Formats: sequence, structure tokens, C-alpha cells
Amino acid sequence: MRTVLVMPETAASWLNFVSAHLFGFAQFDPIMLNLAAVSAHSGYRNFQLQYQQLDLPEEEMNGMREMAYLMTARANVFQDIPVVEHLVEWTSGRKISKTLDMASGFGLMPAYLRSKGHIKGQLILLDRSSMILEQAKTMMASCNTKATFHQGLLEAIPFTEIYRDYFDLITCFNGIYCTKQWRKTLVDARDMCAPNGLLAMSQKLVSCREYDAMGYVQDIGFDVIDGIVINDDQLIFLAQKTC
Repeated sequence: MRTVLVMPETAASWLNFVSAHLFGFAQFDPIMLNLAAVSAHSGYRNFQLQYQQLDLPEEEMNGMREMAYLMTARANVFQDIPVVEHLVEWTSGRKISKTLDMASGFGLMPAYLRSKGHIKGQLILLDRSSMILEQAKTMMASCNTKATFHQGLLEAIPFTEIYRDYFDLITCFNGIYCTKQWRKTLVDARDMCAPNGLLAMSQKLVSCREYDAMGYVQDIGFDVIDGIVINDDQLIFLAQKTC
């Protein structure tokens, strides 16, 4: 007898989307997608080991770090399933016309939300990696999603003053714990969020003592609407600006 795995609708839809627009598969194949993700993760580990062991010029080291970052962004597609499921739930029925994705990677999540009609209008992606943003441009074009791309660091967001009280939704997944100036980043996010706007984020549980993002946003003018532990090591939460 053959066992057929039935995935939840959102998970299957997300993997179909990733298959087509990130890995370029004409048809969703769970085995091929898994191999692609595993290969990406393996490539990331190999690059990481190489640039830790080799004495290379800084320019070459930066190039290898960029490639490692690219690999791990591709490897996260399965870990992102529960995040996407909650994002779909959180954004359902809301009027979201201006979205900022910080530490965006390829911008897959907002692109997917737009494909489902959960967000509309303006979309801005911010990421530190020029290589990732070039991939994001290609991916966005493949799914007919218009976006604006900015290269920059979370601790030095280049357009905070321009977009004050502006965005209906700001997302930041797998990014806030990469900066030591995380409080500044969250204050900037608050300043750019529109009144009653939404902030959806993640933080590593092992880093909660140092990076208590969910606790801090409540001190600076947000109410936390929902918070869920996923993959045993990550907390994702949705907050709404009240100030």
C-alpha cells in the first residue's frame, strides 16, 4: 500500500510558489524541492567552513559570505512554512496597501501574500546583500510583483525619515538578532509604521535574554496581538502600533 502525504493547503500553496519562482521548477515536485533546499544548506555549510579556514583578502571573504547568505536563504523554504501559515492568517481581511519587508532576503513572503490578495499596493524590500537583492528582482519579475529594492543595514535604515508613520505592514523575519543595535531598529520600525499599522517579526528563543524584541516593542508603543513558538527555537509575533 502506498502512503500519500496530504499537506495543509497553505503549506502546499507556499511550496508551489517557491518551486516556481525561486527554484524555477515548472511543476511542484516535493522530492526535487527538498533536494534543492538540502543542496543549498550543504552549500552554505561548505562555504562557511571555507571562509573560516582560509586566509583570504577581505574582498574575497565578503564574496564568500554573500554566497553563503544566498545559500542559506534558499535553504529556509521548509522552515518558513509555519511562518507563512500564520502570516496568511494575520493579514487575512485587512487593508494593507504599503508594506516594508526588512532583512527581506528574496522577498518571498510578501510576494506570496500579494499573490493571494492579502497585501496590495507598494512593496519595499530592504536587505544588506546586493547579491540577494539581484535574485529578489529576478524572482519578483517572475511572479509579476512590483517592488522597490534598497540595500542597507537594519541598524542604519536609509529611509526612516521619508516613510514616517507610513507602512500598514512591516515584516522582519530571521534578521533582528543579527544586529547589536536591535532596539534602534525596532524604534525605526515603530516610527515608519502607520497608526494602527502591523509589525510581524521573529526572534530566536535562545537569544531572548539579549534580544527580547517582543517585550521591547510593547515598551515603545505596540500591543502584541499574537505570539507563537515554531520549530522549537523561534518565536514569531504580530504587534499593532498604538501610539
